[in-house]
Amino acid sequence: MALISVALVGCNPDEPVEENNTLPKVEATFPSVEATTVTGHFAMNEYCEGYTILIAEKGSLNGWLEMTGSSLSDLVKLWGIGCVADTTYTWTQLTPGTDHEVYVLVQGTDTTYLDIYDVRTANAGGS
Repeated sequence: MALISVALVGCNPDEPVEENNTLPKVEATFPSVEATTVTGHFAMNEYCEGYTILIAEKGSLNGWLEMTGSSLSDLVKLWGIGCVADTTYTWTQLTPGTDHEVYVLVQGTDTTYLDIYDVRTANAGGS
């Protein structure tokens, strides 16, 4: 599993960057990844007002984006599970040996952003 990150263009690499500790954040971990299930644990910081989680097979939302003209954040809000506290959730009936994306739409007072985590389900039969 890997967090997809965005590079900032135009930053001077020699200047120290101060972290903004008042941004809403959700820490996501995946303590169990089996052939047909993925369990995620999501812990929000004090600046997070809520978040929405969704899992989908990698690339499967692209067609919906084109068909509906919606943004990825809109689809996550529409189809995802809304949370307002730390949550452990298990998705079931997933396809074995398949790449999935877990979307976490983080919401704060003035900030909303989308984190995407790559997760691959185990092969059937444990191999």
